[in-house]
Amino acid sequence: MSGIFTRPSRPRRGYEGKAGEAITRGKLRDSVAGEQVSFKTSDGTRTRQDFVTADKGTVETKTGNAQLLEAQEKFKADVDAGRPVTPNDVFAGRCT
Repeated sequence: MSGIFTRPSRPRRGYEGKAGEAITRGKLRDSVAGEQVSFKTSDGTRTRQDFVTADKGTVETKTGNAQLLEAQEKFKADVDAGRPVTPNDVFAGRCT
């Protein structure tokens, strides 16, 4: 799995998360294989990524001053280090 972490420009207050995801979805277009996909990290922590791409990448969108959650940080560290992460959703067959 490769990880791509995007930070779109800040949309109107109150709509940040969903608007940011919509911007990212538009940029990814047909490469989106799944949305809001759950994963298990190498230490068993469960987390959710906004998008999984057809090339087995993941994309987590953050807007404004939002930071990665602790579980998302673990996921990113695993991906960056080449450690296995396991998809837990119906999209699992497309992600492995």
